[in-house]
Amino acid sequence: MKRFLASLKPEFADLHTEQKIELATRLIASGYGEQKSVAIALVEKVQEHFTPERFGKLEDLVSGLHG
Repeated sequence: MKRFLASLKPEFADLHTEQKIELATRLIASGYGEQKSVAIALVEKVQEHFTPERFGKLEDLVSGLHG
């Protein structure tokens, strides 16, 4: 998985913050553990986006990880 994520790093870097969050949301919604792992890696790259005003979105993402 780490090798796969590393291979996508340049493409992920080109995405805007909102695009990363949207992709992470879609990957989490897929229900597949591997895709959820990629979503977590994306969210880790935009930690600064999740200010107190945006904690609701972060909470939604985290709750989607269960299952």
